[in-house]
Amino acid sequence: MRALTRRGRAALGEDAFAAAYGTGWELGGKTAVAEVDPDRLRREVGTARPGHG
Repeated sequence: MRALTRRGRAALGEDAFAAAYGTGWELGGKTAVAEVDPDRLRREVGTARPGHG
């Protein structure tokens, strides 16, 4: 968990990480699971790239 937190902070910067972390704690259980669903994330990334999806 600590390694994941360090990587998140490094990737986002302290302010953006703190905002995302706070938002995550505000989510209900089902919503939180849906937000990090790998299939949903893959679909969003696939459609976000020009020429893909």
